[in-house]
Amino acid sequence: MPDMPNRLANETSPYLQQHAGNPVDWYPWGPEALARAKAEDKPILLSIGYSACHWCHVMAHESFEDAQIAALMNCDFVNVKVDREERPDIDQIYQAAHQMLARGAGGWPLTMFLAPDGAPFLGGAYFPKVARYGLARFAELLGQVKEIWRDKRTEISEQNQQVKIAFSRTLPAGGAHRSELGDAPVHSLLQNLRANFDARHGGFGRATKFPHPSDLELCLRKGETAIAHTTLTRMCEGGIYDQLGGGFCRYSVDQYWMIPHFEKMLYDNGPLLHLLADAWLATGDSLYARCAQETAAWMMREMQSPEGGYYSSLDADSEHEEGKFYVWNREEVRSLLTPEEFQEVAARYGLDQPPNFENKHWHLRIAAPLRNEDLLKPARGKLLAAYRALGFIRDHMWKDGRLLATAKDGRAHLSAYLDDYAFLAAALLELLQAGFTATDLEFAEQLAEVLLEQFEDPERGGFFFTARDHEKLLHRPKPGHDNATPSGNGVATLVLGRLAALTGEDRYARAAERGAVSQWAAELAREFLPGMLVVPADNGATGLPPFLDKPLRPEAVNGWLCRGVTCLAPISSLEELRSACK
Repeated sequence: MPDMPNRLANETSPYLQQHAGNPVDWYPWGPEALARAKAEDKPILLSIGYSACHWCHVMAHESFEDAQIAALMNCDFVNVKVDREERPDIDQIYQAAHQMLARGAGGWPLTMFLAPDGAPFLGGAYFPKVARYGLARFAELLGQVKEIWRDKRTEISEQNQQVKIAFSRTLPAGGAHRSELGDAPVHSLLQNLRANFDARHGGFGRATKFPHPSDLELCLRKGETAIAHTTLTRMCEGGIYDQLGGGFCRYSVDQYWMIPHFEKMLYDNGPLLHLLADAWLATGDSLYARCAQETAAWMMREMQSPEGGYYSSLDADSEHEEGKFYVWNREEVRSLLTPEEFQEVAARYGLDQPPNFENKHWHLRIAAPLRNEDLLKPARGKLLAAYRALGFIRDHMWKDGRLLATAKDGRAHLSAYLDDYAFLAAALLELLQAGFTATDLEFAEQLAEVLLEQFEDPERGGFFFTARDHEKLLHRPKPGHDNATPSGNGVATLVLGRLAALTGEDRYARAAERGAVSQWAAELAREFLPGMLVVPADNGATGLPPFLDKPLRPEAVNGWLCRGVTCLAPISSLEELRSACK
């Protein structure tokens, strides 16, 4: 190990800081590394990962902490380390490039070799120190890439041109006319989900299985109840869900949802919490209520910082062992409980069955039903915690009318991305349904203005992932598909449509359904009304947009149901309003 830390020591990223003590001469992504690569005519070794990534840790311990391998890297390459949670723009580009070059799925750690201009010419994911899993030794690979860079410049240049052409073809040709829009893409997606649905265990395909909350939300809204309910139930009963602490792990390594990859991601659990709430409204199933309550409690207990913001992930490794804090020895459990308690717990969580984790430990999943299951109870404290997070963003991550992407140790920096603006605006619209404040609506409108000014493609439609004034990279993507999180383009479209309905601002988007009620908001919130935006506003509320600022009527409570810019006559009966909403 070196006597002095490398250049990563001053970075805010936890992942980069984890590599600050490596003997590798790491650079963070930036002009300094690119300029050195150009000046010395060396290829760039780009390594992308994140702090909770198990195989990133494995490769770091095996190779980046090894003095001999580090010497090879330092001699022949300019080495750049990137945190994909901090720089999703860079990760998105080179994951796509890896798929083009290797014709296979990407993942983390991602190891790419670039020309000094940033164009990729070779890469892969995890490479071991000793050859295994059918993968070459990392040191051997370094030697091969050195020879390729020395001897095959013409081939590299030609390939780079093809990669750039392929990137240009990933951008949509243009927006469709409104008359061309229809249900065909949704029907096609649902057909594909049906074809891949595992009717016995839930989810799609075989191992490994990811939660895919966006797909399940679509199934729930479009009447594919078997897909949505079977999958969500198996997940809530399985080991992908933390049966003691709450929250979902990133994915299941088997088809049964039994053994997870033990990292927990905030971007998974947020959409899953939303899905659980909708599924509970649609079915009344207490299992969904309990898991929603426990997941929300876990988020606030373990993921919220003292300042109010939320951390992005929990590591899969505990004391250098994957899942150490999540798996149990049967005798350890027995020693903590009375005989009666152990008998109940063992039957409930499968401790009376053979071990299911590495043949010697148990990872808990629901193996038998409980006699009593509590129903979800309202928790106003959760709402207050959400406002704390919003306050943190306003105070620390909103500067000069622009959003920043990351904050740690009192330092917020990096320009935010499409997803950041779209998801935050969507969250503000959800908060408005708990109680109208002009400040929250104004903040949502400010975010929408930046979306239009900095991210919209005025010629071909849609939104780019990076802002107009963002650092110029190899490619400026315009992602339209869902990944672990919903597409930023999809969320932006939904947000702008809902804002148009609230404000009457026709620049935002085609208006979508929304409605305004007062004391009835809690009652309507118990209904599963997808696409509905319910904004409770008391008679004394100020700062309402014109479409919501309706004249007072003599009834104690009245509601206005609007579709687009057309509102029905005022309704003074809750049952009449509930019926009209359906």
